[in-house]
Amino acid sequence: MFLFSMTFMMIVTLASLVIIVRNQIGMIMKGGADWGPYAQAGIGTLLIVLALELAVEGYRTVMRGRKGGGDKAERLPDLEVEE
Repeated sequence: MFLFSMTFMMIVTLASLVIIVRNQIGMIMKGGADWGPYAQAGIGTLLIVLALELAVEGYRTVMRGRKGGGDKAERLPDLEVEE
């Protein structure tokens, strides 16, 4: 399964995003920053939080599916065709 490669890509992407946010916060702390670093730090922080939430939800879904007893999608009733 692609679980290992998906986990690796998530870790690499989040690490890159954390580095970018950290650098932007450093620029803000030095002073004299325009609106750009503020926007990048704010959006980056939001993306980190949302990505972690998505990762946790995905992990729970995968583990529920592996146990075999998880919630399965409800099957829609068959439509009856009248002739």
